[in-house]
Amino acid sequence: MFVTFFLQQPSLNSDVDERLRRLEADKDSLQLQVTVLTEQIDVQTDKISDLEKLLDEKKRQLSNAEDMLQRASGKFI
Repeated sequence: MFVTFFLQQPSLNSDVDERLRRLEADKDSLQLQVTVLTEQIDVQTDKISDLEKLLDEKKRQLSNAEDMLQRASGKFI
């Protein structure tokens, strides 16, 4: 009975339709935001990976330089 009454009310129907349209628009907007943020995370993850590789290389170079310095200072003793 209430459903029939509800569906026969044009102003209520248009309010519900408008609210549904706004909710769908909000959902679309949120989906776009999630897509953009996901892409940003992917880019940042790649940058972090590159920086970690660079750090590992610099650590290796530092270790090699320390070894060479240690060997060179041992020759002078």
